[in-house]
Amino acid sequence: RSTLFPYTTLFRSGSAEEPAAAFTTIRDRAVLTNRRLIIKDIEPITGKSTEVYSLPWKSVSSWAFVNSNKITEFSSTLRIWMSGELMAIRIRRGVDLNKIDAIIAQHVL
Repeated sequence: RSTLFPYTTLFRSGSAEEPAAAFTTIRDRAVLTNRRLIIKDIEPITGKSTEVYSLPWKSVSSWAFVNSNKITEFSSTLRIWMSGELMAIRIRRGVDLNKIDAIIAQHVL
C-alpha cells in the first residue's frame, strides 16, 4: 500500500500537479507536490476528526528545520511561514530532511 494512497485521487484529474514526496509526521500525513504542500491533520486524542490543509508554494515566504541535539528527541520540526502565519510540522526521525528542503527550495525560490 502506497504512502500516497489517501492522496492519489487528487492527482488523477490530468492536471500538471505531481506528487514529489510523502511522509508521516508524528500523527499526521504530508504530501509535497510541485504546486503545494498537503497536510492531513488528525485530531490527537480520539483520531476521529481530521482536517486537510492545502498550502500553495506561492504563499510560502520562508521555512526552517529545527532539530534537537538530545538523544531522546525523536523528531524534527519544519516551520513554514505563509502570509505572516507560522505552521509547525513535527517530522519523525528517519525522514530525509535534505530532500524535503530541496523540494521546498525548488518551488519557493
